[in-house]
Amino acid sequence: MLTSQSEDNVGGTFHYRAYENAELVSSKQLTTFSDHRFSLDTPDHISLPQYVDYLHSYVDKFALEPLIKLGCRVTSIEPIAKISDQPWKHRVKYVDKHQGDKERMFDCSHVAICTGLHVEPNVPTIPGIENVHGEVFHSSQYKRRSQLTGKDVLIMGCGETAMGKYPPPYTAQLLTFMQT
Repeated sequence: MLTSQSEDNVGGTFHYRAYENAELVSSKQLTTFSDHRFSLDTPDHISLPQYVDYLHSYVDKFALEPLIKLGCRVTSIEPIAKISDQPWKHRVKYVDKHQGDKERMFDCSHVAICTGLHVEPNVPTIPGIENVHGEVFHSSQYKRRSQLTGKDVLIMGCGETAMGKYPPPYTAQLLTFMQT
């Protein structure tokens, strides 16, 4: 088994794209691994730093660090011609940024693709947005409550980030707009 992580740390989005006071939406019971549970005194909804610490504890508990390639972005996965009496194999090519972006490869029988839902922001084209007086930004650029403290805020969307990032009393006025 080998795991490739394009970031330099375990935890991906939870480590690199977190915002102040963010908590997991799913409970610890749904988020935990069956062979490494959260303690009973852990809150039901943990913070993102707590979750990243949990992932590190999992890696440590099962000595997985040698099997994780950090800073390695997968560039292609191709099937290798099947020989009649052998199982299917795939060739995985990746770029290792710690080796001068050298392309490397390995062969494997199974592939799990976990690209991350929130790696690339999905910024819609909104006619007229250029006419807005004030700051306009995607939720991926929001990191601290102080960015919006005392401001009138319009949120367009209904996803987890739209519903959980901007609670009063930090904003002067908060309006949420959803269209499905």
